[in-house]
Amino acid sequence: MDCEHLMIIAVLMTLAVLFGGLVLFILFMGRKYEVRHRVGELDEDMDEREQTLINKPIDKLNSKENL
Repeated sequence: MDCEHLMIIAVLMTLAVLFGGLVLFILFMGRKYEVRHRVGELDEDMDEREQTLINKPIDKLNSKENL
């Protein structure tokens, strides 16, 4: 093999490594977004539960059934 073929192989290998890095980066960012999205959903659920507890009448909270 002469120098031109080795240069082409080196360029193609470099492009393959860069493409693989890009794919890994996209997967990592997708995971990060997914985790943030799920945490956001959990926060919304907790907020809704807090609001229902705040809006409950005091007599229901202090009843003997809940103790």
